[in-house]
Amino acid sequence: MSREESVQHFLDLIKKSRRGKFKALVLPYVIEFNADMAREGAKHSNDAAKKYQKMARIVGLPAPTPKVGVANLIAEIQRLLKYMDRPQCMSECGVSVEEFNKHREEIVRRALADACTQANPRKVTAEDINKILDHIAK
Repeated sequence: MSREESVQHFLDLIKKSRRGKFKALVLPYVIEFNADMAREGAKHSNDAAKKYQKMARIVGLPAPTPKVGVANLIAEIQRLLKYMDRPQCMSECGVSVEEFNKHREEIVRRALADACTQANPRKVTAEDINKILDHIAK
């Protein structure tokens, strides 16, 4: 989850807030990325997907395959975030889309340079970070 850490570090450029709020915001999308869930034709059996499958089983979620386990883990995280009344996008954190996009290039640049990104289980590109930012920019 080191990629989530690096994106988080730089979301703080936009809004001074508790880091956990933003970590929770990007977590489902980072899991999806690391498990390679969004890529067409992906096998969903990389090491990260298998670890997320194990996490899903540990918390009592159905996880007969990595793909199902990851999907159920993401859905449960999103359900819990809503239950705990956590923000689902930047506007719910008090940051407008315009303000967020004004800082996007800097967020991406710094996230790529962050040591946490280098330790991510999957190689990360600027395009990958931008896709995660697209999810939360609403």
